[in-house]
Amino acid sequence: MRSADRTWKPANRPTSDPGNRQGKMGPQEAKLIQSLVSLVRKCLEDYDKYTLLDDRDKILCQLKEINSPSIQRLQRCEEMCTEKERYQRIVQKGASPFECDIETGDVSHEMMVKQYARSAADQERPLPHELRSERIMNNAMCYLLHNVLDEFPESPEQRAAWYNFLWNRTRALRKEVTQLSLSDALALNLVERCTRLHILFGYVLCDLETEHFDAAMNNETLGKCLQTLRHFYEDFEKRRIPCVNEAEFRSYDVMLHMNDTNILSQVLSYRGEVRQSQSVRLSLQLASAFQIRITTASSVYSKHKHPIYNAV
Repeated sequence: MRSADRTWKPANRPTSDPGNRQGKMGPQEAKLIQSLVSLVRKCLEDYDKYTLLDDRDKILCQLKEINSPSIQRLQRCEEMCTEKERYQRIVQKGASPFECDIETGDVSHEMMVKQYARSAADQERPLPHELRSERIMNNAMCYLLHNVLDEFPESPEQRAAWYNFLWNRTRALRKEVTQLSLSDALALNLVERCTRLHILFGYVLCDLETEHFDAAMNNETLGKCLQTLRHFYEDFEKRRIPCVNEAEFRSYDVMLHMNDTNILSQVLSYRGEVRQSQSVRLSLQLASAFQIRITTASSVYSKHKHPIYNAV
């Protein structure tokens, strides 16, 4: 992939002339709009671009607080990483090696993917342009799977960085699904692909030390993905929307929780078609065999620990 153009190009978004609405605005809104217009200037350095974008968002947040109609005109982000985040991470040296041009080592704007950020209790709700469109979310997932996932590193340290990058960027996608309250086929597909990804991680990274790959944390994330899918499948069933991959992911859910004695009750709640599928039946057989083995081992252990047995 070629290096990104180093000339700053603000995202193209349709705008209206603030002057056309001056007569309809309240004094506070008009003042904020004027402050927004006054920010327009030419920025040559990355730091200047970041501070300008940060100042812009602060004003937009104030407009949002007073329910300004101007906020409703903002469009969703049409890039894999928002403009402000790109410059913020470049300035703060927070770009991943997977976001740098292979030949030059320079950060490539085209390769940057929105990273996950934990929401603080007092954090502003995201502005419209801070959330990616569904089309771009899908493009970002495809980019990660085709351009990063296939580049499987050799050393444990590189594999750890590879895993952390994919985990972080797909977590950001799942967060946006929640923030946007998406409940369509694309949202379902995004979470299904995240689920498969964490199953793959558990397999290809199982021989790494805990310092490089935390299998328990990966399983926890896998469980969260499957829990989200449960809600999706239940919602889609109520809306009579078929889910072609439901049986596959229900079977993963069974196998992840095969030590749960209530797993049979869970399977009985599935639709008949899913419950009778080959994948779910196989996963249930595996869970049953696992529980029998655990019960047998537990009984033998208890017998050996029993004082009568030890007295013989």
